[in-house]
Amino acid sequence: MTDETLALNKTKELSLGQLYLEVEALKSSTNALIKTVDVLDANSGEIQKFIDETQSRFDTVDQLLEQRALDKEAVFAALAKLDPEQLMMAIRNSRSLMNDRWIMHKCAKVSENNEIELLPPEQSMIFPFIPVSVSSLPVTAIVEGSDEVIQLREKKISYGLTSFGYDVTLAPEFKIFTPTPANGAPYPLIDPKNFDESCYIHATGDSYIIPPNSFMLARTNEFIRMPEDTVAICFNKCLTGDTRILNTKTGEYTPISEWMTDASVASLHGHSKLKSSKASAVIYNGRKKIYKLTTKMGLQIRATATHPFKKFFDWVPLKNLNIGDRIAVARNLPYFGSTELAIKELELLALMLTEGQCYTPGSSPVFTNTDDTLIAMFKSAVTYMGWKVSKKSNFSYAIVNKHGRGGSATFNAASTWLKSYGQNVLSGEKCIPNKLFTLTKPLLARFLSVLFSGDGGIYEVNGNSYIAYRSKSIRLIEDLHHLLLRFGIFARIERSEYPALWITDTRSVELFANEIGFACHRKQSFAMSVSKLLHGKQHTSRMDTLPNEALEFINQKLVSIGKKRIRWTKQSISDNLINKTLAGAAHKDLNDLINRDIYWDTVQSIEDTGEYEEVFDITVNDTHNFVANDIIVHNSTYARCGIMVSTTVLEPGWTGELVLEISNITSVPAKVYANEGIAQLMFFRGERPAVAYSDRSPMGGKYQNQRGIQVPLT
Repeated sequence: MTDETLALNKTKELSLGQLYLEVEALKSSTNALIKTVDVLDANSGEIQKFIDETQSRFDTVDQLLEQRALDKEAVFAALAKLDPEQLMMAIRNSRSLMNDRWIMHKCAKVSENNEIELLPPEQSMIFPFIPVSVSSLPVTAIVEGSDEVIQLREKKISYGLTSFGYDVTLAPEFKIFTPTPANGAPYPLIDPKNFDESCYIHATGDSYIIPPNSFMLARTNEFIRMPEDTVAICFNKCLTGDTRILNTKTGEYTPISEWMTDASVASLHGHSKLKSSKASAVIYNGRKKIYKLTTKMGLQIRATATHPFKKFFDWVPLKNLNIGDRIAVARNLPYFGSTELAIKELELLALMLTEGQCYTPGSSPVFTNTDDTLIAMFKSAVTYMGWKVSKKSNFSYAIVNKHGRGGSATFNAASTWLKSYGQNVLSGEKCIPNKLFTLTKPLLARFLSVLFSGDGGIYEVNGNSYIAYRSKSIRLIEDLHHLLLRFGIFARIERSEYPALWITDTRSVELFANEIGFACHRKQSFAMSVSKLLHGKQHTSRMDTLPNEALEFINQKLVSIGKKRIRWTKQSISDNLINKTLAGAAHKDLNDLINRDIYWDTVQSIEDTGEYEEVFDITVNDTHNFVANDIIVHNSTYARCGIMVSTTVLEPGWTGELVLEISNITSVPAKVYANEGIAQLMFFRGERPAVAYSDRSPMGGKYQNQRGIQVPLT
């Protein structure tokens, strides 16, 4: 390892994910000199004050090196050998999205006791500054018919400090464009080079309704002072284009990038029930940075840092979720299509997906299995399709056009058929063909029955029964997870080198045995014996529980119908407690909790993919949420209503109140709220540019220090 590599590694070690090292290297006649070092103390979590003198900067680095028992002479000797361009490249690579500690340092002082003292307006990067994320505020209410006072929470569109950004608020003044001309006058023209303010109506208030297909200018309450080495981006929240959405009308399960507006989605109503809701718009939001969320049950979704997920009481942006948080995912999606398919063709497709070799260039597709029932089913299906079976070995059978050799060369018909379904692929690339998601319920049950008869099985260990399916293809496992939800069967996805699907919940095991079953006699016989043992027994699960936050909700409903509160000190609320306490309760919300359509999964990991992708969102007007990749997500806070905040870049050195363009892209009026969240700022730190916004003239750029809503200036 070279000295240069050692130096870079030690420099990265100094950062420790939270330690930010800023260095400008200058060439001299003897060596490269380090001019500036700005260090974050990872032990205290505070950024040290900027040190003006070069020697004191070196002293600070000396102390940090000593604290971490690093060889400072070796580090500085190696740094001195570096070419300045190499050093600057290493510094650029160390830059990343800035977190809440950095934002806090720019706006407040934090004592050793974690007491926060806000910086004065002339020093704060954001003012006024809210050092926490606010999504609801506590309010008190009196239960009708009693003197009991209970605590409720009033929902707010989130604002304030977040893990990797800041949600700014909307000021109570607006300039609204009016697209409808008066008295037959021509439509007004919006010309950025010759702006006519008569096109706008000026208004103030706690809220405002944007006309259909119109837009308005607004501003933030916050005055922002951008550091000269930092750029910020203001944008909405959304999902990547490969996120799949269920069309409850047809059963289609398609990427959001291909979504049609004349469709319906599965949407959460209240705390517990999923119902079909009309999707009114699909919104393209450009290219944005992507994060990947994985749950304990193996579900996965890729989204922007600001896309909201459902906790029991609140919708929480991805960036504010913590490992271990409970979020809502689908447990029951009883939606089927109307597509019919010949039963023999369906069975053959299932057999080839589970036990077939489908990618055979220059040869024939092959089916391999030892079960007599499945072999007979395979031969019958091949004959129905008009092809022939050629035995290759004791348990392997090829599909050929005809027996024997000779004659004119033709493509293998079975290979062409597999290609029509997109399944002439290797085992690791198999998936459920799109057409099969739209099958009727009986046909879909038959398809799954045959599929599980191959690579699936039912087992009993220590008196506990479970069903499993293994495949080399994680896409196939994800597809099966979704299709089982159509029957109310919940399964865990194992993401490993050899992915698997596990059905361990006793309710789901019994449902599978009765609703789907196995196509081979041996497995089906065992499944039915298990079903008889489970029938009539109370279904319990250590995982399918309610988060502890639900206790407040349950007690509010119990009090409202004259029942006593319940006490519970554990982290989650078991089905046993729910069934014993709520059974027979004359309250719809409580009954819905017992028969809920959602599973409260646990956040296992959140990863920064380092990728920027095209992202999309769907507008659902009545419930403002939908199921994506079997996870319940919210419309972007305002995009849910067809309201879009245009992406805006805050340049290094710029100061002022941020002016936003807010568009209503729907054909109905849409409402925005003042003094609540409107958009997300995310900060990216790098080198100071040669010309910052503040350098453009003696007074800076033309929008420097702007206050109020400024129209385009030329």
